[in-house]
Amino acid sequence: MANKTIRILVAEDHQMVRQGLCKMLSLETDYEVCRECDDGIDALEAIRELEPDIALLDHALPRITGLAIVKELYPEKRPTRLIMLSSYRQPMLIAEALRHGVAAYVIKDEAFEELDTAIRKAMDGKLYLSGGIGQDELREALHQLPLSKRELEVLQGILQGLSAKMIADRLSIGVRTVESYRNNLIQKFSVETSLSLVRKAIESGLGI
Repeated sequence: MANKTIRILVAEDHQMVRQGLCKMLSLETDYEVCRECDDGIDALEAIRELEPDIALLDHALPRITGLAIVKELYPEKRPTRLIMLSSYRQPMLIAEALRHGVAAYVIKDEAFEELDTAIRKAMDGKLYLSGGIGQDELREALHQLPLSKRELEVLQGILQGLSAKMIADRLSIGVRTVESYRNNLIQKFSVETSLSLVRKAIESGLGI
C-alpha cells in the first residue's frame, strides 16, 4: 500500500473544518484529495462518478446525511471504502452505519492520527471504530431490528414535522403505506406515540 496513492473524497459542510482536514491529509505523501463536497447529494454523485478509494462522510451533511449516503450506496457494492465522521456516539446510529457497510466510524474530537489509522485499516479491509465508542452498548444496538431505507425516509419526514399526506407525496407512496411504516417504526423503537418516536430517534442520533 505504501506505493499506492490513496484517492480520498472529503464530504464536510463546514468550510473551515473541510479545509483543515484536506490540509492534514495532504501532508501524507500517499494521500490525494480528489474531491471536496459540502453537501450530501454532491458527495453521493461524486462517489459514483469518481469511485475514490476512500470517502470521508460527515454525518450531518445538508440535503442528505452521511448515513443516507451509506444506505444508498450499500446495495451497489462499489469499491469505495466509506468512513463516517461524526460528533455523535449513539450506539444505534453507529450500528446502522455498520449494518450498511461502513469501513470505519471516527469520532470528530479525536486526533488526526486516529483518522489516519482508520483510513489505512480500511484500505487493508479491516473495520475500525474510535476507541471511545462503548462496545457493550454497540453490541446491544446491533441486535435491534435495523431500519430499511424507506423506513429511514419516512422517519426523516416525521422528524421534519410533515403530515402523512406530505410524506406520501414526497415519496410517491400511499398515505396508508406511510402509516404502516410509522407503525413499524413505533414498534422497532419500542414506543407508543409519534412524539415518543421523535424523541427516541433524536436520542439515538438518527434525527440529527
